[in-house]
Amino acid sequence: MSLCVSGNIKTIAIADVLYVPDLKYNLLSVRSLAEKCLHVFFTSSLCLIQDQGELVASGTLYADLYRLDMASESTSTLSATGLLASVPTWHERLVHIEPAAILSMRKNQVVTGLDVSNDSQKESVCSACIIGKASRSPFPKQSSSRTHDILELVHSGVNGPINVASQG
Repeated sequence: MSLCVSGNIKTIAIADVLYVPDLKYNLLSVRSLAEKCLHVFFTSSLCLIQDQGELVASGTLYADLYRLDMASESTSTLSATGLLASVPTWHERLVHIEPAAILSMRKNQVVTGLDVSNDSQKESVCSACIIGKASRSPFPKQSSSRTHDILELVHSGVNGPINVASQG
């Protein structure tokens, strides 16, 4: 996660977390921070988290809870610097946009640091895109074969009766 600490953007990783799917907010335990030898200080409106005297994170009081000062997307630079990859790899990373759009973004410098390897300029076939764009053939308007006698063609279930309770 990216935090705003004293005007600077810091990226930190928090390990050994619990996932609670029905919880609307992420909570941070002061006790678990203390177990990791971090020091937590509270004032009437601020919360400071320090690691060996260095300020790691800060929080501001909001509606009776201290919220960590998170860096917003506008304050943190969205960059792909140092990520040299092929066009097919960028195609997968960027939600399967067309390869020409990736090359156009690099040419027009829409994304900072979008490094495409030169050996990957040729287009490749993406199996996920092929499956996603696939459609089935329509049902025929008329059958190619017709029966002429009663019970000439019978469709039946051969797995036996199914005992399923009905809703009602």
